[in-house]
Amino acid sequence: QRQMCIRDRDIPTKEGSAVHAYLHREEGVLWNADYWYSRAGRQRPDISLAEEWTHLVEEMLGLS
Repeated sequence: QRQMCIRDRDIPTKEGSAVHAYLHREEGVLWNADYWYSRAGRQRPDISLAEEWTHLVEEMLGLS
């Protein structure tokens, strides 16, 4: 498995940081997810991954 090295400057937007946080949460790497949620100005949500993904998509599409 290939390791990815993402630096803060590689994801300059809060939206990108939120998606990156979601992906770490999905992997179960919560300490890293929490870091990226903080970069996005959010806290880790207490909802299912499916619900969070729906919220992210709606937010990115301007539906929420």
